[in-house]
Amino acid sequence: MKKTTIFLTLIVISLLTTNQLFSQTKEQPWSVGLHGNMTTYQGDLGNYWFDFSGSKIGAAITATRYISPFFDARAKISYTGLEIYDENGTYAAGAGGYADLVGTPYGSWGFDGKLLASTLNLIFKFNNGVLMGENKALKPFLIGGFGETRFKSNIRRDKQDVRKYHNITYYYGLGLKYTIQDKYNIILEAGMLNNMNDDLDGITDETTSTHGGWKGAGESNDEFLQFSLGITANLGKAADSDNDGVSDKKDQCPNTPKGVEVDKKGCPLDRDKDGVADYNDECPDVKGTIKGCPDKDKDKIADKNDDCPTEKGLPKLKGCPDTDRDGIADKNDKCPNKKGPRSNNGCPYPDKDGDGIADKDDKCPNRKGPRSNNGCPIPVKKQKDVTITDVIYFKTNSARIQSQYSSVIDKMVSLMKKDGVSKLIIAGHTDSDASDSYNMGLSQRRAKAVKDYIIKKGVSSGRIKTNAFGETRPIASNKTPQGKQLNRRGEIKLILK
Repeated sequence: MKKTTIFLTLIVISLLTTNQLFSQTKEQPWSVGLHGNMTTYQGDLGNYWFDFSGSKIGAAITATRYISPFFDARAKISYTGLEIYDENGTYAAGAGGYADLVGTPYGSWGFDGKLLASTLNLIFKFNNGVLMGENKALKPFLIGGFGETRFKSNIRRDKQDVRKYHNITYYYGLGLKYTIQDKYNIILEAGMLNNMNDDLDGITDETTSTHGGWKGAGESNDEFLQFSLGITANLGKAADSDNDGVSDKKDQCPNTPKGVEVDKKGCPLDRDKDGVADYNDECPDVKGTIKGCPDKDKDKIADKNDDCPTEKGLPKLKGCPDTDRDGIADKNDKCPNKKGPRSNNGCPYPDKDGDGIADKDDKCPNRKGPRSNNGCPIPVKKQKDVTITDVIYFKTNSARIQSQYSSVIDKMVSLMKKDGVSKLIIAGHTDSDASDSYNMGLSQRRAKAVKDYIIKKGVSSGRIKTNAFGETRPIASNKTPQGKQLNRRGEIKLILK
């Protein structure tokens, strides 16, 4: 009971001292750990693999480095105590075995030692995205490596002695990691310290050679089985780009504005479940499609702002229809099916050329022209095309548009909306990392990401053309990180007609 209490105390201390740490990920690759352990023995004195009566509570520290979804590298230093005496076997006093043959002036043979082990290990993770999902809470693993053991022992044989040993050891085993709230990892592990020699318990071929011929004396190698339970945590804070308290790894809405209340998935709250977040919803308690408000006639004008909520209408007429498109709502138009000026209550004056200017006011009644030119046409001079070019850059192996370039693209969108006929050409490029075919696909995805962004802003896809050049058109050397950064680009060319 006392050992169990101490063991659990170590775990509680480790939790209290790592409350600002988070579980190990690719973004936070370094983790540290604090573990409690108990070690058992198998050797000349017998097999005590699962006999903890002589085991003493020990501790270990670990430092782990993320390598890939399949592997981690770990360094571990452990310290523990172990007291073993053969009370029943060939080295027991009064058992008629080898110890009685040599002599047992101090009782049964055995040792009381302290074990310090330092190992470097490679961890194979089953939660690698292929065998098991990476985000599962329960994560089994295998571990293997090598290192050194140092053992200081009070030896009791036919004489008493204090010995210090050190030797090379292999370490291998298995374990289970359990992730709690994506912050802490509880580690349960069992591993074998397989030493390269047979002297840690004080009994070797040399110590038994004086009375040779006793079958089995000094023939068992000394091995230690170490059971540990502890906690590991990553150094640093999990990435949370929008500071909403939900890590980017789990955040389904990573660009939520600062201060907006979110759910456990990192998305803004939506009380009426209409797909419009409450902070953008002008009617947060009623489902709607126009800024979160209802629109019965589906004219894209919220009912609360619609003077004709049951008839499709125009924004400039506060949601009321204008059948003849004369700028006068049908309900106020005496000629709702014929265009006419307001001065004539919506009924038309004669207009032969149909330019919207009554013949009585039209200096060119037979030719269409604007009111600014008294109804006469204005000669149009053809303008030369104007080209505007801008560039955005991408991170390595990514087609995601970085937030700092949104304003660059938004500027192009604004110009296209004002112009109405301009065309846009998007060219995707990469650096020379990876294969030609992969880079060609990556450049296609980059160009498409920009196109999709612009389409979502309201520009027709027919006005946008994309090209992908992979790594074939570098503008800088791919031999330097700076040059590669310049080559990971998307070129946006706007042609104004």
